[in-house]
Amino acid sequence: MFNKSTSLRFMSLMMLTSLMAPMLVSSKAAATPVRDAGKVESRFLTAAKGACAALYSSSQKNIPGLEQALAPIHQKMDAFCENPQADQVVIRDLMDVARETLASSEDSVVVRSHVLQVYNHLNYTLQTTFIW
Repeated sequence: MFNKSTSLRFMSLMMLTSLMAPMLVSSKAAATPVRDAGKVESRFLTAAKGACAALYSSSQKNIPGLEQALAPIHQKMDAFCENPQADQVVIRDLMDVARETLASSEDSVVVRSHVLQVYNHLNYTLQTTFIW
């Protein structure tokens, strides 16, 4: 049957896949052309609120190591969450911080999945900044 490490790898793969599945579905909606500027702005603000909600809800969880892992992202994202702007440079900078945190993290799969969830929301937010 499965040994312990194979089982853990399979579980972590399934968890990451389940976290990414909603983003794959919602990215299709972001690719839909929008001609109305108000709708573009509304779509961006909704995506930005989703990214901030993912960060804040993750930071409220009582998981060992999660608060420390999210600290650099939280520090950078606070200003963005207070006043979201469709600035691709700012969003890419936030994504870079999340990517670096994910790459340097040796925490549990659960902690890494929360960081990945914030990264995916930021990626979706970035997609909404492109004017179609």
